[in-house]
Formats: sequence, C-alpha cells, structure tokens
Amino acid sequence: MADRREAILKAAASEFGAVGFSGGRVERIARGAGVSKQLVFHYFKTKEQLYSTVVYAALSECSATVLKRTTPVETVKCCVTSVLSTLAGSAVLRSVLADRLHGQLEPAGVSSSVDDWLQSIRSAIADAIETGQRQGFFRDDVPSLAASDLALSSIVGWALVSPELTATSEAGQAQVSDFQAFLGQSVVDFCVWR
Repeated sequence: MADRREAILKAAASEFGAVGFSGGRVERIARGAGVSKQLVFHYFKTKEQLYSTVVYAALSECSATVLKRTTPVETVKCCVTSVLSTLAGSAVLRSVLADRLHGQLEPAGVSSSVDDWLQSIRSAIADAIETGQRQGFFRDDVPSLAASDLALSSIVGWALVSPELTATSEAGQAQVSDFQAFLGQSVVDFCVWR
C-alpha cells in the first residue's frame, strides 16, 4: 500500500514539476505510477490535495534554517548555497515559482506555505547580515532586508531563467556550483566594508 502511495507521489512530482498545477493531469500521474486514476483519488481526494502533498514534501526536504557558521560571511554564503541547491534539485519548487510568476492559481494552503518558506529564507539572510553588522563584518549602512531581497530575487530569478540547470547532470552541478559561489560572494561583497 505505501509503495503505491509513494509511486503516486513520485509520478505527481514529475508531472507537476514538468507542467505545473494547471497543466498537471491525474490521468498521466496514474499512468506514471502504474495505478488507476481511481486509486490516485483513493489516496488523495482531489488534485489540489495531491499537489499540496507534493509541494509540502518538497518544502520539508529543504529547510531555510541554516546552522550558524563560524562567521556571518559564511552563514550568508551557506544560506544562498542551500536555497540554490534546493531549487536546482526540485523541479516541483521551480514549477511553483514559475506558476506564481505567470499568475497561475494554486491551492491556498500551498500559496501560504511557499510564502512562509520564502519569508524564512529572507529572514535567515537578513539575520546573518544584521549579525555581521553587529560584529563588524558588514557595513552598518546596508539595509539588511534590502540585501536579503536582492539575494532572494536573484535566487528565484535564476531558478526561473535557468530551469534546465539541475543538480542531476554533471554539467548542471558545475553551473549550479559556479552560480552559488558567485551569488554568495556578491551578497557578501555588497555588505562588506570597502
């Protein structure tokens, strides 16, 4: 039983990751899982519930909570790297962000969960910058939320502009790694004393 449910979730993640909520079809999900459409609806009463379960699972795999590193500089870089890695490895989250950009409707619970996730990333980066300001690593005239928003918009923009760059291919891993290092250092450079 649990194997069937997991097969449905895996097929749904693939389907929603490829075509989003609006384009996702329960028939294709069932076919991809090797089950009937009726069995999909046995486990998940609606397409919205199935989508929500897939998105919540993707969000739970990636926590924006980053352990404090030895310095605020390392914490900022770690936050950026962590979120970029998450998005590179999650077609579902990239699809959710693309759907939002294009004004596609999504179940309300998903929307608020994604908002909470994005806010937690914003707060983690801003907190690291503020800590760095208090400790003298970063300039005190840099608005932490503005710098955090710059980082977050770059992360989300990268995920939307470069959806083919995933952590699954060797070339994709190299490009993700290069961008992680570049963006993390760019945010730090924006904040440091000159």
